[in-house]
Amino acid sequence: MNEGIWYLAHRKLEYENGSANSLEDPRVVDVKHYKIDANIASNRHLSATAEIFFEALHNGTRVVKFGLVPSLRVSDVTFEDAPAHFVQTGEEKDSGFYVILPLVLTKGREYRLVVNYSGDKVIRTAGGGNLSVGARSSWYPSIGSFVDRATDELNFSYPKRFSLGKRRKSSL
Repeated sequence: MNEGIWYLAHRKLEYENGSANSLEDPRVVDVKHYKIDANIASNRHLSATAEIFFEALHNGTRVVKFGLVPSLRVSDVTFEDAPAHFVQTGEEKDSGFYVILPLVLTKGREYRLVVNYSGDKVIRTAGGGNLSVGARSSWYPSIGSFVDRATDELNFSYPKRFSLGKRRKSSL
């Protein structure tokens, strides 16, 4: 809620010509696949690399917003193997994480983005040496969670004394 919505409505022309549609797709990219390599330390600190493969849905996009729990902090981002700028608000502010792309996207083209991040308060102790991942849709840089379907590869490494429980099939 702290991110805010400055103004949310259709353009005047859309109302006038009857083209305003509440079912329109607001996404700027369609994630096709996530590949996440995560390490859980003995103190439950999570560090991870997320490779995100996506298709541009519009021409000209330069900024892409991701969902990421605020306690996870991004250290660097690469876009098509080149460094990319990003903006992440303070941990106490909100979950805003935005990647500023070095070039504009071309509709229909597929791209690769890599995000390195780490932090705490995401891995929970479930008892009996079991761990579970909290923040189901925001422990990784996600777009349109629960709306945008994508395939995934999840690789976790963690101390032998723990076991990572999976309550359901992964559906990033």
